[in-house]
Amino acid sequence: MHIKNKTIYQKIKKIFYSLSIVFILFTFVLITSFFHIGCLVKDVIGLPCPGCGLTRATLAFLRLDFKTAFHYHPLFWLATPVLIVSIYGKKPLFNSKKIEIIIYVTVGIAFIVVYIYRMLILFPTIEPMTINNNSFLLIAFRIIKSFISQHISLVTIPN
Repeated sequence: MHIKNKTIYQKIKKIFYSLSIVFILFTFVLITSFFHIGCLVKDVIGLPCPGCGLTRATLAFLRLDFKTAFHYHPLFWLATPVLIVSIYGKKPLFNSKKIEIIIYVTVGIAFIVVYIYRMLILFPTIEPMTINNNSFLLIAFRIIKSFISQHISLVTIPN
């Protein structure tokens, strides 16, 4: 294969990968919206995760509703590009492993800071930072609590 053909092939491959990611994300958003599937973390543990609201923020952004998008997650604009670059970007980013680590750590810290702020300000009453009382873990805790309270009340403690 000639160098020119190889370069064209590599560009087409990158475009295909990028379109594949967009297609997968779009399909995920459609499926979760159509079937009203929530956040897996929130459905299991009952509490919002640092990425809570990203899907709804992205959908609001696609509707050009920027205020709602920033309400659901103020870092929505950062998540998709970072994901695409981390998966398909040339490694190391900017030809420096040190810069790549700094970028990922900075993005991670930004998500943690925003998460803490949102938990302090919005939790537990304002969407998306609410409690899912029907989560697996909270139901399990209620069952265990009920079981223990029934069995402890049957045991009498001698004087």
